Amino acid sequence: MRERYYTRRDALLGGLTFGAVLASGLLFSGSSQIVQGASAAGNRTTYLQLSLAWNGLDFAWLPDNARLAIASDDGLGVVKTTTGQLSRQNWAQIGSRLLQNSAPGTRAVYWSSDGTKALYATATGLLVLDVLTGQPIWSHSIEQPSGNIAALSPDGTHLALPSKTGVQIWNVQEGKMTTQFGSSLVAKSLLWSPDSTRIATSSQQGLVQVWNVSDGRSLWSGINSPQQAISWSPDGASIAFVASGTGGQAQLGSWSASTGQVRFQTPALVGFLNEQLKRDEQVAWSPDGSRIAFGVLAGSETRIEVWSVARGQRLFVCGSVSGQSSAPTWSPDGKYIAAGQTIVGKGELIGGDNGERSIIQFWDASTGRALFAYSAPKSPQRLTWSPAGHALAIITPKNYGALVNSTCLSFCRYGYDDYALEVFRVG
Repeated sequence: MRERYYTRRDALLGGLTFGAVLASGLLFSGSSQIVQGASAAGNRTTYLQLSLAWNGLDFAWLPDNARLAIASDDGLGVVKTTTGQLSRQNWAQIGSRLLQNSAPGTRAVYWSSDGTKALYATATGLLVLDVLTGQPIWSHSIEQPSGNIAALSPDGTHLALPSKTGVQIWNVQEGKMTTQFGSSLVAKSLLWSPDSTRIATSSQQGLVQVWNVSDGRSLWSGINSPQQAISWSPDGASIAFVASGTGGQAQLGSWSASTGQVRFQTPALVGFLNEQLKRDEQVAWSPDGSRIAFGVLAGSETRIEVWSVARGQRLFVCGSVSGQSSAPTWSPDGKYIAAGQTIVGKGELIGGDNGERSIIQFWDASTGRALFAYSAPKSPQRLTWSPAGHALAIITPKNYGALVNSTCLSFCRYGYDDYALEVFRVG
């Protein structure tokens, strides 16, 4: 039986683990429907381009909009979304003690913004690879285990690493440390600005600081909640933050990235399994950085709100759709907001359906009007747009997990143990 590792998607996808090895798994075209509005019945035209058996660690789009890079403990793969052809480059150092001597739950993969560089991080080692060739660029052994807290710059040239005295910046091409800065507070998360010139750090004590990378100069700092997470806007002008709230909801707000001034703050249904893992935020920035979309708990359902960052005002609420929403995401062209929607009716949990009628819902990003939906197997998550916005990749559960208990009835069927990476054509 293959060893399994917990990843950041466990909380999002039902609480069971992803396998650590990418299954050689069949690539195939599935049957999926596009439907108008929020209805799950209608036109049976398929928009599903690819469905891949998924046991990997993470994936990213490549700049050509036609391929996905897939990282697993078994290797680094590149798949063509139009044909399903998979090519794999073995990670020569993946079996070394540098990466293997780590506990389950301490592995993570981070990408450059164009998906061509990958950082494989564990509690004891770091490895940066060229995605297109599979060749290692830089490796580093960590003397003081610090989880998998590290950050690859968006341009793929530098890496940030926490240390006892602050933050180290390494040039991955030259394999040398270029800058060291910080304070006595050890960083628990590191986030690069989109232009790779600044880093935002947060500590266990709740201190958030923004640094200039080239000279290590502190630009500003401010105390927030220890249970918080941060996110840069695409234009680098704003930073969204999440802090502990009341009534089961967090407080979401925005700072000016240049001054740290609070622009707005409001209750929101947002959660971060790990502050370091930026993609797991349930926050969606518009491509120009002027607006932000997020979920708010409304009774037993979730509504998606869109706010103006500059004015600190709610612009509109996306058209109501039954069920529980996943994290919203904004298309690169600014045309759509999309979210996974799990529709669960009375008795379905006990009956074992639990999302058989799930959909991916699309809204007009300028008005919030519900446009159309794609049917999905169950609880679609990790919605990731291609760079041109013509395709959407998701991770979705396919089958249930079950408790090994002879007295357990259908109500005990919870979680999932079979996943797929699917790609949909949009527009």
